[in-house]
Amino acid sequence: MYKKLESLKNLKSKKVLLKLDLNLSFLKNGKIDPENAFRVEASLKTIKYLISKKAKIAIISYIGRPDGSYDAKYKMGKMALVLSKYLNKKVKKLNSALASDISNDILKMRDAEIVLLENIRFYKEEMVNDDKMASDLAKLFDIYVNDAFSNAHREHMSACAISKYLPSYIGFRFDYEIKELNKVLKTKFKNAILIIGGAKVDTKLPVISKLISRFDKVLVGGVMANNFLYSRNINIGKSLFEEKLIKATKKVDSKKIIIPVDVVVSENIDEKSEFQIKDIKNIEKNDIILDIGPKTVKIYLDYIKKAKFILWNGPLGYFEIKKYRKATESMIKEIKRSRAIKYSGGGETVGLLNELKMKNAFNFISTGGGAMLEFLSGKKLPGITYLEKNKLKIK
Repeated sequence: MYKKLESLKNLKSKKVLLKLDLNLSFLKNGKIDPENAFRVEASLKTIKYLISKKAKIAIISYIGRPDGSYDAKYKMGKMALVLSKYLNKKVKKLNSALASDISNDILKMRDAEIVLLENIRFYKEEMVNDDKMASDLAKLFDIYVNDAFSNAHREHMSACAISKYLPSYIGFRFDYEIKELNKVLKTKFKNAILIIGGAKVDTKLPVISKLISRFDKVLVGGVMANNFLYSRNINIGKSLFEEKLIKATKKVDSKKIIIPVDVVVSENIDEKSEFQIKDIKNIEKNDIILDIGPKTVKIYLDYIKKAKFILWNGPLGYFEIKKYRKATESMIKEIKRSRAIKYSGGGETVGLLNELKMKNAFNFISTGGGAMLEFLSGKKLPGITYLEKNKLKIK
């Protein structure tokens, strides 16, 4: 079992390396997208607890997917300003995440001070769960705390290897998410439906294969739906799909998976382009599927009305353009009316729920999409496994 942060008796002057998921979007004016601040808000309890105990806090996190190389647009400066505003306390941004570069800054820290390391995904060592980088960083700190459930399915250095070298504890939000999702694993629901959309077919398809036995129906939209349509020899025109995953899609396919019978299509993806509603058999070579159609929505709503448990991850259309989010909005409104137990999660999903002011439609919203789905599929997440293995004690 992992160790809980609240079990520590004395944190005063302890140097704490705190893992958070701060992967948020920013508007063109440099400010955080207010519809996507959920992950920051979810982390506040742990940060404020450490401040109250007068610990010295160094936050390790990332923005975007620079995948091991420097990219100026993903620097963490804006994020430091956001944290400062939320905490009403200055958060200093350091220019590196390498131990050799930040050691003096860490040594000079005062009690209850907070610093934010540079984007950890600028370093290839993060992506390959490098032991040396973890060991070097660990020498600067007394304690490691992980409060980033949404990254728990990634075997990265800042979530995994670091836990081999420091006494390691789970943060409040991470612990809360595990408890909530365990409730689902321990309960057998009748009339359970999984609603899955979005674009990450490569991560979601394997999870569907493991989750499908727990659900009566799987309702698909987005790129996931395009893959199933294509795999069933239905023309999808110029629509986005994962061709390399078609064999895997066919392998997962079953009568439980409900695909669209009609779709909203256009020949261009922009605000001004005209769209049409077409039955799936009438899709033409230049059409791009941008949402599920009204007949499909009606079918999906009927399943929602009968459901006792609903798990939803990912918008069902190209939600960035408002006219292609109508189906998703209709379904969220029906979910809100439902008396079923309702869980949701994922960055895009939470952002849309915030924008629609519909977060209260769900009993529980996870900070993670992929992590939530993998956890519910029964997979042991590496971020949890490393915490559970940790037996180190504070010196």
